[in-house]
Amino acid sequence: MPIDTPVDMRPSIVTRKQGTNRYSQQTTPKKRKPTDERDNIKKRQKEGITIAKAKGKHLGCPRIEQQQTTLETLYSKWKAEEITAVHFM
Repeated sequence: MPIDTPVDMRPSIVTRKQGTNRYSQQTTPKKRKPTDERDNIKKRQKEGITIAKAKGKHLGCPRIEQQQTTLETLYSKWKAEEITAVHFM
């Protein structure tokens, strides 16, 4: 085809039958909904929690009894000036 052929006479990427760009599906990424991404995050999170429970890992905040004993131990050491206030915090 000669170079001086008008643009609309040249073959294009757009197929005449379908009226769509045949390369667009290959070059553009699949569009996802924000809810799809959130669902994937929740699914992965649930899998991680299940694995952690199976391994016996502790999930969540420490128990109050555990915090209370730690506090009492450190408080008595701080009052006796065995540790500093910074270490106590």
